[in-house]
Amino acid sequence: MPLIKPLREILNEKYSHILTDILENFKFVEKAYVVDEQKEKIFFGVRFNTNGEKDEALLQLEARLREKIHSKDIVVFDSAEKEVEHVMSRVREYIRSHGGDIEVKEISEGEGLVVVSLKGACALCPSAVATMKAGVKRILSDHIPWIKKVEPAEKPVEPNFGFKLAPKPTQKVQNSKI
Repeated sequence: MPLIKPLREILNEKYSHILTDILENFKFVEKAYVVDEQKEKIFFGVRFNTNGEKDEALLQLEARLREKIHSKDIVVFDSAEKEVEHVMSRVREYIRSHGGDIEVKEISEGEGLVVVSLKGACALCPSAVATMKAGVKRILSDHIPWIKKVEPAEKPVEPNFGFKLAPKPTQKVQNSKI
């Protein structure tokens, strides 16, 4: 059991009474959870089990959330793409501060997968693997409950430090008779 709970667990506990209300009173909502909370805003993720009047359903849901939460603006994401882009906008700030950028290439909510591509200085950085695992994956999965895997779109590149390396010598194995 981890010592520190992921942010999404803390937020979903904090707003559990609201999430329960949504699921009990809005039959068109299949699942609902909190994605993020900032000083002035709270971000919810929802999935609808209706293909029809989705816009009307979203308006009704947002109105109910505003009734329950007066102190913050409400943002409801009704797709995996919107949730990922919101969290990635915060990740992107950090990566840009290091001369790089990050682009989402693929999202598969069913597989719990997000594929991203590091750009600029981050693409060739020796710490790219650590950035991907300890940074991007951790932050995304900490905010969005369905994310299980974050993978790079490209294979990590070995850094070139300006040295030409000699090929490794091959060893010949001699058969010795005993």
